[in-house]
Amino acid sequence: MKVLTIGGATKDLFLHYKYPESLLICSDQDNYTKLLAGKKIEIDKVHQALGGGSTNTATSFSRLGFDATTLCKIGQDHAGLYILNQLQQTNISTSSIIIDKTITTAESFILPACNQDSTLLVYRGQNTFLDDKDIPYDQLSQYDQLYISSLSCSAASLIDPIAAAAKKYKIPLAVNPGMEQLCEDSQALINALPNIDTFILNACEAQEFLYTLSKTHTIDKGETIHNGPQLLQNRSFNLREYFRLLLSKLNPISPIAIVTNGAEGVYVAHNKTIYFHPSITDKTIISTVGAGDAFGSCFVASRMLGQSIEQAMAQGILNSVSVLQHQGAQEGLLTTEKLNDLYKNSSKSLVKKIAL
Repeated sequence: MKVLTIGGATKDLFLHYKYPESLLICSDQDNYTKLLAGKKIEIDKVHQALGGGSTNTATSFSRLGFDATTLCKIGQDHAGLYILNQLQQTNISTSSIIIDKTITTAESFILPACNQDSTLLVYRGQNTFLDDKDIPYDQLSQYDQLYISSLSCSAASLIDPIAAAAKKYKIPLAVNPGMEQLCEDSQALINALPNIDTFILNACEAQEFLYTLSKTHTIDKGETIHNGPQLLQNRSFNLREYFRLLLSKLNPISPIAIVTNGAEGVYVAHNKTIYFHPSITDKTIISTVGAGDAFGSCFVASRMLGQSIEQAMAQGILNSVSVLQHQGAQEGLLTTEKLNDLYKNSSKSLVKKIAL
């Protein structure tokens, strides 16, 4: 089966520092990375890796045995050449990549923290210049699945015409938008919702998008579940109402809404049921970069193969957990054989079902 991923491509530079705890400032609500002005901070090692939602998900689909093509925009520079070389080594088609020498390739500088989270300094570069003329609408019909990751700045408007084309050609569409698309540039995404089949956000993004949606809808505070999963006890964010409202706007043919919540686990809403699968990692977390892409792409891949919601959740989490144990967004992505082995030996009784 053929999958096209659309979104950003970056060259990620992980900056290794011997004492990351000395850069961390913790408060009751947030953690901060401290960089003292006028001071040189010695870096022990720089690790480069391929990143960006489009390439992360394409690599995941490829590892899982799918014929993956990625559509993104890069510059004619060293970072762009690095991205091309890395993709070609993983059997991902680069025929739809646009190379533009007027703007440089996106890069991220990733600072470690002792809590395994990271501070990212992101230069969007060519990622913000993906344009309507770059989308091969007349070729989309050859794909069995479209997967769109974060689109920023002017590129955010592309979600609407791409989603319309997916509907025209009857291609399932999964979308994992970025925060910018949920706030100031939300109208294109809202317009596209009826043509989206699977919609994936993390908990912070979902809260922000519920606020955006509530500008035109009255949001019921609703009931909470005592001793239930964390987001169903949250009085400031009504997960049930978010799922109900979102599912009413997505493609009416079997829509799926997903909210990931980090170390707690994942929530999926489908057919009047909320499924909750707790996180299963008990191993050392190296980096959280790319974990969301690993889950989303694997979940969609499992559904493409006809797996149940429960199995798709479990396999997505297994893929995500593997990425957490590696440096970089792609090094820990599982092959089909490894994923099946891990799933075979995993507990099948972790999923909780709650009426929507």
